[in-house]
This record gives sequence, structure tokens and C-alpha cells, in this order.
Amino acid sequence: MRQTSSVGRRRTSTRWAGCARAPYEAPVRSLLVTALIVLMTGSALADEPQLEVERQRFEAADAELNQLYAEAARALPELLFEQLRLDQRRWLSQRDTYAAQVASLQGAAEAGVETDEPWFWLARTERTEDRTQVLRGWLAYARGSPGVWAGVWVDGYGGRLLLAERPADRLLFALLVVRGPTNHLGEIAGVAERNVRTARFATEPVYGEGQTWLTFVRDGPWLRLVAENAETFHGMRAYFDGLYVRVGDLTPEDRDALAAVLE
Repeated sequence: MRQTSSVGRRRTSTRWAGCARAPYEAPVRSLLVTALIVLMTGSALADEPQLEVERQRFEAADAELNQLYAEAARALPELLFEQLRLDQRRWLSQRDTYAAQVASLQGAAEAGVETDEPWFWLARTERTEDRTQVLRGWLAYARGSPGVWAGVWVDGYGGRLLLAERPADRLLFALLVVRGPTNHLGEIAGVAERNVRTARFATEPVYGEGQTWLTFVRDGPWLRLVAENAETFHGMRAYFDGLYVRVGDLTPEDRDALAAVLE
């Protein structure tokens, strides 16, 4: 069943409607979408950020991230840490590109002087806080049970996935993404069929031919998600594909949201 969601990255007060959402238009501008973005980013877009305040917030977030990265270097097996190191390098490049785009769009910063714009530091901080959550997930994987499916998964780029295991090798899921500096949304939910380390969900698209498929593959600390023919479930620049990391257990509110998928 296709559903709608207000799942947030830092707040999990979630309610799902009982029908498919209409095709997305991009960029999204409704009051509902603005509320979802606030939940996902943890900040109100109407509040004008202050340059020095945002720089200090970033320095604190970056220090925490560096501390966790050093901890991961000590805790993870060499091969696993090498995967993390390469992933971290890709993420660093993307973070600063994203922050510059936000500074240009939100603060009208000119090319080359984006760091003088408080929106640059705000965006950098939020991406860093997201990455900190991902690193905590890597550490939890190394110290805990690597075969767990159920829980909260994030990709560090605005994607949040709720999973709950069901009888008969079924996997209940709810996925919301907020992508890029223009905050393009995507959302989908349903019940996937699971086979050991792989799960697959199929449904009819909102319009068009063929079926929409989501494939979930366990790959070390990652849950690799591949979406096919899923464009009608997300905005123009949004996407579901990615490498998600488990960052915690489901809260009671998360479980209520997932239960609504079956209604």
C-alpha cells in the first residue's frame, strides 16, 4: 500500500494517510512541505541564521564528528574502516558542495564567497550532524548484532527509513527523503518480501506503465536500496537509492506509523 508520511530525521512524530499521494511537483512549496522540511532539518527556514553563531555550531558539530571518526578507526576491523574512510571522503566533498548551493539559494551568496554567508555554515552543520548519526551507526554495527533489520535507518543525505520485521519473512517499511538545497521530497511505504539478506517491494506507479520496485540488500553495515520506476513517488531531484545505516531502535511513535501502513 502506498502511503504518505511526515517522518522526520530528528523528530519521529509520524502519521500516515491511507491513500497514494499525487505526483510531486518540484520545487515543492506548500505549507505542509515546509513543515516536513522543518522536521527533517531541525530548523525553521524562516529564522535568519547569524554568521558567528552558525560558525560556532559547525565547529562543535565537526569536533564531535572527528572524535567519532577517530573512535571508529580504533574500533572497526581494518577492511571495514577502509570502506568507511572512502565513504567519508566522498561525503566531505558532497557536504561542502551542498553547503555552497544552500548559501547561493537561501542567502544569494556569490560564487567564491559562500563562506561569508551564514546559510553556508548552517547547511554544513546539519550535514555534519547527519554524518555523526551515520558514524554512530557504523560503531553500533561493529559492536552489536549485524543481522538486525528492524529499526531506524538513515543515509546521511536526507533519507530516513523505518523497518519492522513481520511474520512469514515480510518487512514493513516507511521511507521519506528530503533531497538537495531545494528540498525535493519523496515518500513511499509498504510491505516487502524478504529472503535472508534481500527484500523486494513491488507496487503500481501513480501513473505510467510497469511496476515500481524497491530492492533492499544487506551489505555489511549498509542497507543498500535500489529503486526502479519510482519517479512518481518523489520530486524531480529527489531519489530513494542509497546506502542506509541503522542508527537506532523504533520508538513507539515509529511503530504506530508503521502499523498505519497496514490499515
